[in-house]
Order: sequence, then C-alpha cells, then structure tokens
Amino acid sequence: MSKSQKVTQKFKIPATVKPVENPAPPPAAPEGSGDGKGVKQLQAKWGRDLLAAGWVALPSIILERQDALGLDAIDINIILHIAKHWFEAGNLPHPSKGSIAKAMQVTPRAVQKRIARLENEGFLRRIERRGPKGSKGSQTSEFEFTGLIEKATPHAIEAVQQREKFRQLRLERLRRKKARVDVAEEAEAS
Repeated sequence: MSKSQKVTQKFKIPATVKPVENPAPPPAAPEGSGDGKGVKQLQAKWGRDLLAAGWVALPSIILERQDALGLDAIDINIILHIAKHWFEAGNLPHPSKGSIAKAMQVTPRAVQKRIARLENEGFLRRIERRGPKGSKGSQTSEFEFTGLIEKATPHAIEAVQQREKFRQLRLERLRRKKARVDVAEEAEAS
C-alpha cells in the first residue's frame, strides 16, 4: 500500500477523490535550514503533493498575538498572500492586489483599502515600482514587512521568555519529584 493510499485510508477521503502520485521533487529546503529536516517535517505533516504546490513561512507569534497586534483575519490573510511571494530576503514580494483579491474572493478595492490601512498603521511599507522609462503606468508594488517584524518582535521575546520560565519550573518539579523518590527508596532499603 502506497503512502498516499494510507493517508486516504487514515483520513477517509471520499472514493471520488483519488490521491495523486507526485513525480515532482520535494520543494527545496529554505536557505539556512541545514539538512532540510524542516521540509521533511512539513512533508510528514502536510504531504508531498501539497508542499510541491508551494508553502509560506510566517512566525507563529503573528497568528498567536494577532489581536494584541491589532490585526484581524482579513489582515492576516493579506499578509499571508504577500508573504507567499517573498522567496528571498533581498527580493521583496510584489503580488498584485487583483491576485490577492481573487484568492480571497473580495474586490481589488477592498484589498487596496486594507493594504493602505496596514501601511498607515506601520505594518507594511509599500514601495511603488515604475516600468521602464517611456512605458505607461507602474508595475505591482513591492511590500516590506519591517514594521510588522518590529511590532511582533517584543511579543516573540515575551513568548520565548515565558516558555523558558515554564521549562525551568517543569525541571524544578522533576528534580523535587526525583528527590522524593530517592528519599523513599533509601527509606525502603534501610
């Protein structure tokens, strides 16, 4: 039984949906990810077929603290769509408002208004791109996430500190428990 058949059986996908054997190679590991263990874990969770179609990386603190950041579901959706096009740190994403709107099933104007609000609140910076000299109009804008990164970083630091505090408390509880077990074992031995 192939892996995709096992997945189909495990999740009870209707018989009308046939798993696709994907001959495409797995997606490349993100830069600086070492031996690609992160991509292997993603494949184990989501499957090769889904990852071959593309994936997006976003720090989870942005989702976890979206309310504290002042972001709603539409804002997050737009951020995800823009981030989907950010392939390299030095190459800013530049999706069209129309493509984002189509994917979200809203009007391009609605996306434009939200992007303007995200820009006004300092989450995004929109960089206008002009076509070659003599051409009419402009190209799709580039987007920079520096503001979002700056606003989310204190939340990330707090979350890491809190996680470390809980880890230390857990270790202390284990040490106390082990000490009680050692005392009980010594009492039994004597």
